[in-house]
Amino acid sequence: MVKLKLSVFITCFILIFASFSPSAEAGEQEKEEADLGQMVVTGTKTKRKTSEVPAAIDVITKEEIEQSKGLNIGEMLEALPGVQAQSKNGAYDNHIIIRGAGAKAAYGVREIMIMVDGIPITDPDSLTRLDVVDTSLIERIEVLKGPNSTLYGANAAAGVINIITKEALGYQGVSLKSTVGTDNSQNFNLSYGGAYTDKFYYFLSGSRRSTDSWRKHNEFDTNQLNGKFSYLIDNTSSFELLLSYSEADLQLPGSLTEEEFKDDPAQEGSNWPNNGRYSKTTGATLGYEKEFAGDNELSAQLYFQDWEHFHPVPRGINDGGANVYGAEFQLNIPHRFWDTKNVLTVGLSGQRDERDSKKYAYKDNNPEAPYTSSDDKGELMSSGNNTVDKWGVYIQESIRPFNNLIIDLGLRYDEVKFRLDEEDYLDWGYIFVRPPGESYFGYKEVENIIDEEKTWERLSPRIGINYILIDEISVYGTIGTGFQTPTQGELGTNYKLALQESVNYEVGLKGRFTGGHRLSLAMFYTSIEDEIIKLMDEDGYSFYDNAGETLHQGIELSGRIKLATGLYLGGAYAYSDFTFKEFNEMEKVDREVVTHCRDGNKIPLVPEHQYTFFMDYRHQSGLSSRISANTWEKYFVDTANSQTYKGFTVVSGKLAYDWGDAGIFFRVDNMFNKKYAAEVTESYGTIRYSPAAPRTWTAGISYRF
Repeated sequence: MVKLKLSVFITCFILIFASFSPSAEAGEQEKEEADLGQMVVTGTKTKRKTSEVPAAIDVITKEEIEQSKGLNIGEMLEALPGVQAQSKNGAYDNHIIIRGAGAKAAYGVREIMIMVDGIPITDPDSLTRLDVVDTSLIERIEVLKGPNSTLYGANAAAGVINIITKEALGYQGVSLKSTVGTDNSQNFNLSYGGAYTDKFYYFLSGSRRSTDSWRKHNEFDTNQLNGKFSYLIDNTSSFELLLSYSEADLQLPGSLTEEEFKDDPAQEGSNWPNNGRYSKTTGATLGYEKEFAGDNELSAQLYFQDWEHFHPVPRGINDGGANVYGAEFQLNIPHRFWDTKNVLTVGLSGQRDERDSKKYAYKDNNPEAPYTSSDDKGELMSSGNNTVDKWGVYIQESIRPFNNLIIDLGLRYDEVKFRLDEEDYLDWGYIFVRPPGESYFGYKEVENIIDEEKTWERLSPRIGINYILIDEISVYGTIGTGFQTPTQGELGTNYKLALQESVNYEVGLKGRFTGGHRLSLAMFYTSIEDEIIKLMDEDGYSFYDNAGETLHQGIELSGRIKLATGLYLGGAYAYSDFTFKEFNEMEKVDREVVTHCRDGNKIPLVPEHQYTFFMDYRHQSGLSSRISANTWEKYFVDTANSQTYKGFTVVSGKLAYDWGDAGIFFRVDNMFNKKYAAEVTESYGTIRYSPAAPRTWTAGISYRF
């Protein structure tokens, strides 16, 4: 029945799309829309049109980004098929899932490589913190879906998100953007750029975002400074220096029980008070580009990031930080073969993460809720000095046997080495789930020393074929591989964790037509061995284990139709059939280990059906409007598939007017004030709800001098 519904939906979508044949309207706008896709670099690490990339790749344009509130990148991604982007705690704290991967992340983003201007902000052990991203500077976002460890190494098991920010070269003058909204939400940005000489260009930016939030204990504020400095040595070579600083304070209200959610979703979660995440990050990147011997291109980047955070959580306060060092060198060598232009790409990359972590007991605690009266630090519970080293070398040959056909052949070798040096001094007593007959609360002395070293080595091959049927339509097929390491925290709970490996088979179609019509279709089959999943023991402790084998298969469809001059209708659909093929889940019950067979069960948190629809209108006077609806159908919330969440549909709208260098806008999210949960999961043995925001409004003004 599901397959029948799916085939009917796709058939109707394509028939509706086909009924709007490409128009022959003239004008520069139509010529631009007829271009078969934008230039991207994320899919192949070389500049290529989206129509020539043998993979599912989406581009969020500057115009589409301006339709969002600008609070976080998740709201810019939520309309993409196969991508789930929700915020459990508001602000920058997005939970991003691509094709089911990343669902287990309790904090930050996992299994997805995230970059800013081509530089990874993902740590070598796969954790990405989004508090470093200044949304005011984003020009466009490239989203590559599916495993691609061939070009990006470990921890690109689900895909790659490349955030491209404003350039120093060519930016002139001062720009100001100011927005205000519900619950005293504010977003301010001041940017200034120019040229000191005809060789030296600079761009400086300062931003502040803050909100009192609609929930209790959920205030947020961040201050960010960024600078880009470009120096043109000559017509063939240049240097670029990027500097950044970010400080972000976010109170975490916690999830709710079903009863609490129904009663008052704005209340603070009862499971733990004083949750928060308070961070400071400093970064620097030095890049060099050189063209030589014709069209040969050399690029090199050296980058550094220092971050520290104060993170009160249940059972202790994390207080630490890390230094991350990285470098990448890439050479593109065009050459002739079969009388066509081909490109050989070779590269070398490496990262080192030096982490210093300490965990403290709470100074003030008691055996009854709310358990602590402050987030003041008490005794030292544990300390660690861990390092992760990651390096890889890759090669890709892009062959054009003839102009309409591109064949990409790639191979990469990677090595990832973990060095864990941790020592525990105290452990928290039983709080949430106490064994029968025990009433212990507080801290107890323990002696637990981890002094381990673990190294993984992998080869990651890939083949992709892209064929341009006609100027407007291209088709592709690809077989790609990916692998995912555990994080340092996951290894700390289970040092026997194996490497997660995946193989992806995918075919797709892309169409871009004169008049602004677009159509994209992708069908994929991904087999994952030893997928790392999050579990919970009866004491409420999280731990991680490998599922024997999981299977991710699905269909992604998106399109846009131009109904009239300036009027567009579009949408996206994702069908996701993600199951445990072989998985015996272990659980502690009354101190005994019980095994449950989960073979054939659906993977939690991923809806089988996901829809997005939108209508855009843009008038030549500068007036524009957009209305969109995003739907998640029901999904399972636990590995046993014993409980489901019904899903949701949320409608948002925006009205804007631009004239010259100025602009104003007004936006309403959750227009019909729907009460729903951004995420529902099993936690601490119960079903927990992370409520989504009610109806909110945002208004803004921008001006460029």
